[in-house]
Amino acid sequence: MEFDDEAADETDGSDDDFADELPDEPAQSGLGSMAAAFLALALGIVGLTGTWFGKVLSEREALSGQVKLDQSATAAKQISEGYADAWHASAAANGVVALLALLVGAIVLALPQRTGWVRPVAVAGAVLGFVGVLVALGMYFDIFASIPVPPAPPAAPAAP
Repeated sequence: MEFDDEAADETDGSDDDFADELPDEPAQSGLGSMAAAFLALALGIVGLTGTWFGKVLSEREALSGQVKLDQSATAAKQISEGYADAWHASAAANGVVALLALLVGAIVLALPQRTGWVRPVAVAGAVLGFVGVLVALGMYFDIFASIPVPPAPPAAPAAP
């Protein structure tokens, strides 16, 4: 009986047949994209609800407005320095956080995903960030509520 070396090489049970099916690099868990998606979601929520930093900026702006004013300032100037500037500082801080949420969410959506639920979380973060940017712009440019305007002073009585 003759032994065929070529046939033995093909059926010797080695794993060479499966070597081309193995990936060259290890599989990634997607932990980074998951963390970034949740970061975008958290930033979107914080951008809509307001930040501690925005509150501090608002209070600082209101205080500096009070310090700058003198006793003879008009009512319009008092409203602008004490209220409007603080409102705009808060809107700017919240807008920056919302913009960060939008950018992080968009970056996560651009990256390849490993798990199926990362994409919806990133979409939610990006959408909340976009809405937060719109709200912050509306606050900053006084679209939703205008700055209060003091009433006109009463006219002086006419001389007889």
